[in-house]
Amino acid sequence: MGANQNMPEVSVVMPCLNEAETLATCVEKAARALASNSIAGEIIVADNGSTDGSQAIATRSGSRLVSVRERGYGHALMGGIAGARGEYADDSYDFNEIPIFVEKLRQGFDLVQGCRLPSGGGMIEPGAMPFLHRIWGNPMFSFLARKWFKSPLHDVYCGLRGFRKGVFQILCGYQAVLFAIFTKTFAISEGLLPEDPRMNRFFAFVNLERGVIISSIALCIGLFLLATAVDHWRMTGFGSLDYSRTMRYVIPGTTLTALGFQTILSSFFVSILGMHRR
Repeated sequence: MGANQNMPEVSVVMPCLNEAETLATCVEKAARALASNSIAGEIIVADNGSTDGSQAIATRSGSRLVSVRERGYGHALMGGIAGARGEYADDSYDFNEIPIFVEKLRQGFDLVQGCRLPSGGGMIEPGAMPFLHRIWGNPMFSFLARKWFKSPLHDVYCGLRGFRKGVFQILCGYQAVLFAIFTKTFAISEGLLPEDPRMNRFFAFVNLERGVIISSIALCIGLFLLATAVDHWRMTGFGSLDYSRTMRYVIPGTTLTALGFQTILSSFFVSILGMHRR
C-alpha cells in the first residue's frame, strides 16, 4: 500500500467478527488487487468485538483497524464506512473484482452492484445460498426492482457493492447532528458542561412547537410524494414504471418522510433532555 494510504481513492471495508481463519487471506487478496491495478487505496477492518485475535491479524496484515462497539453487521459496516478516507467505498466479496467496480465509479456512477445470479452473468458456488433464496426469493425481488423502477440490477441482495462515500452520508450526517444536540443538551442540563450561549440561541429559535410543525410539514410532503409515486404505478395498472420519472418522487419522498418522522421524535426527546431534574 505504502504512500497510497495518504490519499486513498478507494476504501475496501471488511466487517469482521471472529474471522481469524480467513481475515489475513482476504486482506492479502484486496491489497494485491489494489496494487496490481495501481489503485491508491486502503483496507479497513471494521471489527465488531472479535474474541479470536482478529484485531491483531488485521493490524499485522497492514489493514487499518476500526473498532465498532455496537453489535451487528450493519453497525460494523457503517462504522467502517464512517472511518473510510477514500472517495469510493467498496464492501467486497471477490476482491479481484475491485478494479471493475472502481472503473465504473470513476465513470460517474454513484453505486455499482455485484451479481451472483446467472441471469446477470454471475455464478453461485454450491452451498453459498439457500435453495429457496436462489430459485425464488432473490430472483423475485430482483425482477420486481427491474420491472417497477427499470433498474438494471439482477441481484438486489448481493453484498458486493461499491459506492461514493458522499451518497452514504446524506442521512448519516443528520444523525450525527442530532446526536451532538442530544449529548450537549444532556451534559448542560446535568451540570457536566457550562451553559453555552450558542445552545441558548438555538433553543430560543428551535423549540418543541416549531420543531414539530416544521418536521410535520416535511413528513406530509414526503408522504404526498410517495403517494404520488404509488398513484403513477396505479395508473399503469401496477405494471412497468418510468424509472427516471417515478424516482423523482420516490427518492425525495423517502428522504423527507424519514427525516420528518425522525425530527418529530427528536424534538420531543431533546425537550425532555432539556428539563432540569427536581
